[in-house]
Amino acid sequence: MEVKFKASVAGKNVVRAPNGEKMFRIDLVEEQESPPPVFYSSQDSDLAKDVLPIMQQVLRMMPIPLSTSFQLPRLTIWLTEDEWDRLEPKPELGDILTVIISGGEIRISREN
Repeated sequence: MEVKFKASVAGKNVVRAPNGEKMFRIDLVEEQESPPPVFYSSQDSDLAKDVLPIMQQVLRMMPIPLSTSFQLPRLTIWLTEDEWDRLEPKPELGDILTVIISGGEIRISREN
């Protein structure tokens, strides 16, 4: 059985390891839909039933768009400077990658 998901490159950083070696950090995140706002009433009152549709409509009409998605961190890859130099093509911010985990192996491929 395999695990498969799409992720985008959200961060590329150069950092120094404790031994002074230059390391490249690549952060992959998955975009997920934000759940809609939940309104809670301690009782199923008629007032709550009348007000809920109005509140939902007001939220939709607000000039500031509510975020409909969020980024979930999925994978961080650390590469040495030599590994980074050999990597072609190099990942760029916003690139969409497919990550497949199967049989003790992790494969990462670029979306076409």
